[in-house]
Amino acid sequence: MLGWSNAVPGWLLSVLLIAALTGWGALGVLLRSPIQRVFGSEPKRHEIMTTALRSVVTFYGLLLTLTAVTAYETFADARKVVLAEAASLASLSRAVSDFPEPVRGELQGHLRDYVDYMTDEAWPSYRQRAAVRGDNDVADKINLTLHRHKPESDEEKAQSRIALAELEKFNENRQLRRGFATTELPGFLWTILVVGAALVISLTWLLSPRTRRVHLVVSTAIAAIIALLLFAVEAMDGPFEGSLSVSPAPFEELREELSG
Repeated sequence: MLGWSNAVPGWLLSVLLIAALTGWGALGVLLRSPIQRVFGSEPKRHEIMTTALRSVVTFYGLLLTLTAVTAYETFADARKVVLAEAASLASLSRAVSDFPEPVRGELQGHLRDYVDYMTDEAWPSYRQRAAVRGDNDVADKINLTLHRHKPESDEEKAQSRIALAELEKFNENRQLRRGFATTELPGFLWTILVVGAALVISLTWLLSPRTRRVHLVVSTAIAAIIALLLFAVEAMDGPFEGSLSVSPAPFEELREELSG
């Protein structure tokens, strides 16, 4: 992730990207006459450049589109994991609700602490690109308390088995969520996308339509489409950090349920 979305709002980032890339495209139109003097002696220059631009746009567009799809799929999977983690936590809360005291009170207190941490501390830290480790401490308390419980009657043993099964699901979903929290596109890929965008737009400078107006429309339209796709990728890269980030709403709803 480039980290732009932490410095500026998402809508402003979109405007800045479009302005920067369309400005780069318009620059070539402003320099149309010098460029044509340099390359004007090349026979069939327009046909050659049109073919070259079509090929480059196809390959770059494919790379950019596949990257955007990958970023979206990662974002969608991260959102599902958050939902699953909150759901498994809710199921665990229901499973321990019939436990005897004092273990029931201890577990319910730890569960509330976990939800409070996720909503009040974890998500704000994610959006500031800060480390999130406090959930491990509370999760360890939940695991320790539940495994320390020694059921006596057959009914308590059955309840304990259900709770342990829900605890296992919770631990799995929690680890998956932590994995997604550190998922982002590698820096070299961002370098390829940004440099590739500049090169593709630069190739539009070498086109030679009859009027400067048509040239301006073609160059800026290609630049604007690239800018929008780059913004979509950046917004979803790092599912918990981008300007379009996974919401903590499932934990917020669970907090209301546990407080009720």
